[in-house]
Amino acid sequence: MILRPRRNTGMSLVLMVCLTAPTPLSSRQGAQPAARAGEVERVIPDVHIEREADTRRAQLVAEPRTPVFWQDTLHTAARARARVRLEDGSTLNLGSSSSLCVVQHDAAGQRTQIELQYGRIRSQVVKLAQPGAEFRVRTPVGTAGVIGTDFFLAFEDGVLKLLVFEGVVELCNLAGDCIRVERGQTSTLQSSPSSSAAVPPPELPRLVSPAESLQAVESTQVEPGPTAGGGKGPGWWVGVLGFAAVGVAAIVLATRSTTQPRQQGGNQDP
Repeated sequence: MILRPRRNTGMSLVLMVCLTAPTPLSSRQGAQPAARAGEVERVIPDVHIEREADTRRAQLVAEPRTPVFWQDTLHTAARARARVRLEDGSTLNLGSSSSLCVVQHDAAGQRTQIELQYGRIRSQVVKLAQPGAEFRVRTPVGTAGVIGTDFFLAFEDGVLKLLVFEGVVELCNLAGDCIRVERGQTSTLQSSPSSSAAVPPPELPRLVSPAESLQAVESTQVEPGPTAGGGKGPGWWVGVLGFAAVGVAAIVLATRSTTQPRQQGGNQDP
């Protein structure tokens, strides 16, 4: 008579613990899914995606149509490349030996934050039309703010290099010193030599050379078949021809400026 109540009490306690204790499955079901940023469009292996999963970082093999979520980090090995199409239609071409994190991509509000930890990227951004729209790429030494453009960015050995194909990019150091780099121009930003040294400002923009434009396009080209090995696809020709036109225009203007005084002087001769 005395043992039965004790046994029932023990069983009741066990049932209460089982019903109230959270299980890993129930916690996963209640978690909010990560926001989708886009998907991998093309790859030249070896490309991996580092993703937060159940309080740990998971490594996924990136393949065409692999979804990309906020806070995903893409890593490309030597000679590997990847193209990511974002939800708003913008594209990111990631070069070899590069690492990029899609911090945020709000397609509706057109607010995008990208972190280029190292390596090279070419971004083709759709026109920003929403109020407060922003497309910004951050690096350890500075940021590039985009106004609906096509641009190349490389961060290697502590040097950030910007090359603009179309539109305008605002290049800023960590102290907030900014310059505007326009189509056909390039600029670089050096890292501070020491933590106590002053942050160097971005260099003044200059015209891009044909060799620089060719190297920027080829180092981020992601095309199937022969183009993947450095072949000359449509994007290659668009980039090179565009910069060739800018170079020719600069030469023509320089020639006119040097020959005009001579012609005026010749007209004054009797």
